[in-house]
Amino acid sequence: MTDLTTSQQITYDQVDSTDIETFALPFQGETDQLAPVDGEFTRNLPVTRNRIVVLGRRAAGKTVYLSMLYTRLWKSLDGMTMSGLTGSAHSEAMRVTAGLTQGQWPPATMVNSQMPIEVQYQGRDRQMVTMDYSGEVFRRTFVEGDKDSMEAAQLLEHLDSAGAVMLMLDPAMIFERAGDIDASVDDDFGMVQAVNRVRSAAGGADVPIVIVLTKMDMNYPMVHGEGGPSRFVQNHWPALVRTLQNIRIFGISSVQTEIDAGGRALPRANSESVKIEDPLKYCLEQMDESDRREALANAQIRRQQARDCEDALVEHALRQTNRFWALTISGMCLASLGVIALIIAFY
Repeated sequence: MTDLTTSQQITYDQVDSTDIETFALPFQGETDQLAPVDGEFTRNLPVTRNRIVVLGRRAAGKTVYLSMLYTRLWKSLDGMTMSGLTGSAHSEAMRVTAGLTQGQWPPATMVNSQMPIEVQYQGRDRQMVTMDYSGEVFRRTFVEGDKDSMEAAQLLEHLDSAGAVMLMLDPAMIFERAGDIDASVDDDFGMVQAVNRVRSAAGGADVPIVIVLTKMDMNYPMVHGEGGPSRFVQNHWPALVRTLQNIRIFGISSVQTEIDAGGRALPRANSESVKIEDPLKYCLEQMDESDRREALANAQIRRQQARDCEDALVEHALRQTNRFWALTISGMCLASLGVIALIIAFY
């Protein structure tokens, strides 16, 4: 059994890209077709997909990830930058990050909260709402089928408007909670239901959905021992693989940990976040590509409409011209017949 209590201080240079970088995992087979959580006909109407939704069960690392990501990009001078659209969103991210540097974990997320942000990347500004919510809300929504509570309705509304989705999975949960059926169901059945929710909605077929393996400072030896992220995901989440088919997998480490005198794992003060911006960068690039394809498709539609309009005008003009000549020739024929009649009458 791999020792998961000792965290490694890893950096970009020390990361083996073969194991923690991005993986494309094509899967040839039929997709799981589980019933959507909710089937209102309004979900088939076009929606504006303008946000990235981060999904994960309890203790998957959502709050730490979002806070560390925001703090890093807020302080970035170029490349990809991020700024909060509300003071409360900015303050909360900074508060969590400050606590981590002092060896304090943030409290478990108890209610849904939105982090309205603006991301600048490749010369383009995108306004997005990143969603953080309690793991209990995730379970009630996607496992127990709750769609009536305010929290579940809010989560589903954000998911239906998602331009990209990050599925956050902590590999250690596979072994640390081997006897926890609820945890297994959340990461397996719940995630599959969430993916089907996205895919079954209008415009959801092309939404990029990525898997983010969290806490890789501790989980790296375990994941590496099974052949790397792609093999680990196939081994432990096969239903999710079948559903997603084409998968991008990212390994990240938001903070590293150290063990205190009481045996507790606490965030290390000099932690270096590793690869945390990569999933967001990929999602933004995919959203930009989707926008480009949509713009090209719309341009082609407009060109076709212009050609159809031009063809209709030409056809109308031809009909008008043909009508003119038909009337002219008919008139000439009638006049000729009249002349002939007069000649016959005269003779």
